[in-house]
Amino acid sequence: MNEGRLSPEALRGWVANRFYYQRNIPIKDTAILSNCPVRELRRVWIHRILDHDGLCHGL
Repeated sequence: MNEGRLSPEALRGWVANRFYYQRNIPIKDTAILSNCPVRELRRVWIHRILDHDGLCHGL
């Protein structure tokens, strides 16, 4: 990709995959957090979510 060797189709596939990944990681993280019974582990996941996604100021 950085060298310009990807076909347009391969680049579109990479973009679609990256969008899907970025869209679904926060959903996965919050599902893990909501099902975790260990308080200290939840705190670790909260920091992970905030580091990756930041605060939601629109709510």
